[in-house]
Amino acid sequence: GINEEQLNYYTAFTDVSVVPFYKELDQAFPNSKFIYTVRDRKEWLASCRQYPRFNKSVFNLPFKIIKLRQEVYGTVKFDKEKFIAAYEKHHEDVMNYFKDRPEDLLVINICKGQKWKPLCQFLNQPLPKAKFPFANARVNGYA
Repeated sequence: GINEEQLNYYTAFTDVSVVPFYKELDQAFPNSKFIYTVRDRKEWLASCRQYPRFNKSVFNLPFKIIKLRQEVYGTVKFDKEKFIAAYEKHHEDVMNYFKDRPEDLLVINICKGQKWKPLCQFLNQPLPKAKFPFANARVNGYA
């Protein structure tokens, strides 16, 4: 479940750690907004396949990471078929969960060029003058 201590400390959660708990977060924080970043499945799989942390020995991983990966992907290490199944199941689950609440979910594909405009419109914020932050993790040695 959700770590109550973290809920009191943070105002936002991100990445794979949200996947198993987004419904709980929605219930705990009514009127919250959810931003669902998507990308091409083939590109995502290629990135996962190359991600060093998906190729480490399980003995070098903290138990919480092992547990999270088992819950989200059904495996600890990269497995193409299990990752595809997890990707599709999560996408379908999110779309079904928010189907009657489109005002609470922004689906955005930053890799395809969606940047400030849809994000700011969704959050009712003005467009910043700053360039949209992006770090290519593969180029920077993270993926």
